[in-house]
Amino acid sequence: MDKYEYNLKLDQMKALVAEGDYLTAATIADTINWRKIKNVTALVRAGEIYEQVGRYGESREILLMA
Repeated sequence: MDKYEYNLKLDQMKALVAEGDYLTAATIADTINWRKIKNVTALVRAGEIYEQVGRYGESREILLMA
């Protein structure tokens, strides 16, 4: 995934969270390899998205990376 595609997905996730659609945001988050991401804000946002949909294990793992 290149930088443009990554930024596009982050913007989509941000918009979905603002609308309260965490399930769709989590689906988009599943397409990102979070182990390669160094942006702490993006990692925290992904962790919060996973937490909202009840995927606590994935949330914990991403928040620990942050």
